[in-house]
Amino acid sequence: MTSVTDLESPALHVSPLSKGREAETAWLDVRGEPLYVSLKELKVLFPPSVYNGTGKETKKNVVFDLTAADHQGLAELERNIREAGAHVIGGAAWSSWLRAQGEYPARLKCKVTEATSYYDARRQGVACPSDEDWRGLTCNARVLVKAIWVHNKTAGLLAEVTDLQILERPAASRECPF
Repeated sequence: MTSVTDLESPALHVSPLSKGREAETAWLDVRGEPLYVSLKELKVLFPPSVYNGTGKETKKNVVFDLTAADHQGLAELERNIREAGAHVIGGAAWSSWLRAQGEYPARLKCKVTEATSYYDARRQGVACPSDEDWRGLTCNARVLVKAIWVHNKTAGLLAEVTDLQILERPAASRECPF
């Protein structure tokens, strides 16, 4: 597995754009291997969702709070990918997978899919958390940084959580009012 700190732009390969259903995609690899990033002790802010979704989506956005060190490493990775993929991004506006605003922790947005595997703290396979269980969840995540997407003069990274280890579920925060 490639570490963010081991990644140098010359080792990163960005394929030519290929047409997809909604966007063009340039696939990423490092020396012929998929690009994975492992992140530890993340907090999940909200249940995964899709803007204007129907509830039947197979891919949903999930947002994690990041430490300053993780944010710095992922920002460096994103810079390296943008540099290596300049030929496919062209003049498209970049839509970052990272968000940092004022006093709030930096955040990472990526996808969870039907193929995402879930584990508990003892490394045993478990079911996907229910929507109620996602909020405030502490977890480790293995993220596959798959591609650069380009659509309507905008570009960004396609990143999917392949494995998620649930470390701690938040305690019930609501008491019965009766």
